[in-house]
Amino acid sequence: MKSPSIILILYSVILFSCKKIVQPDVAAPTDPCQCLYADTASIQIEEMTELFEVMPNNRFTLTDTIMHSKSVRFKAHPDNAEYIWYIGSEIITTQSVIRYFNESLIGQNITVSCVIKRDVDKRCFPNDTGYDSLTQVFHVSQYPIETDPTNILYGPLEGTYRVKSSHLSDSFDIAVTMEFFNNQDKLCFNNYDGFGSVCSNQAEISGINYRQVFTFGGTSVTQCDYIRGNVLLNPDRSAEMNFTFQYVGHPDYEERKYLGRKL
Repeated sequence: MKSPSIILILYSVILFSCKKIVQPDVAAPTDPCQCLYADTASIQIEEMTELFEVMPNNRFTLTDTIMHSKSVRFKAHPDNAEYIWYIGSEIITTQSVIRYFNESLIGQNITVSCVIKRDVDKRCFPNDTGYDSLTQVFHVSQYPIETDPTNILYGPLEGTYRVKSSHLSDSFDIAVTMEFFNNQDKLCFNNYDGFGSVCSNQAEISGINYRQVFTFGGTSVTQCDYIRGNVLLNPDRSAEMNFTFQYVGHPDYEERKYLGRKL
């Protein structure tokens, strides 16, 4: 008769010899194209608040319409490509180009074209030729219109906007107008905080494009609460307003972003 110790040893040998050996997981081959996206070529039309790109306080607004007697920057994407612009009779080969459009072009539609040639990873995008020919059209408006020495019409930005902000549970209306006061263009707001606050003939216009207007702070401590910011009106009448202001007697500035539409 076998002793219990010998039986235990034989059992242990059999148990461990039959145990399945787990092999380490082998990572699946990585697809080199998995996280890559083909470049999408595009061109932008940006109206400028200043005549030259390098001027201080210059601001750019993407647009389909401009004011007359304004400069416009045309810019192609992506970077690091070859560009051929066709603007009127001109042919330009830089990524961006700026041109001035005077009042003689009022009412005209201007066509801008750009050919973009870019490098393509044929391994990941075999059907991408790397060649794009793009065309956009923009309109030169009749604005600004000087109706008399003390009044200028700036176009569609004036009016009433219905907006929503995180500081109130319900939407509210803001009226936006522009006035020529004390030999300066002023941006006026009615109910700019949703609580009935009014800014009248105090906030100076620091730059204006057909679809966007910018303001410096109010010129009075007790009026406009040092308001500054901008109003943007998109072609589909959706709108965005970004403001900072400081209520008199309060140490901190309020920062507000309003989204809505023009009524």
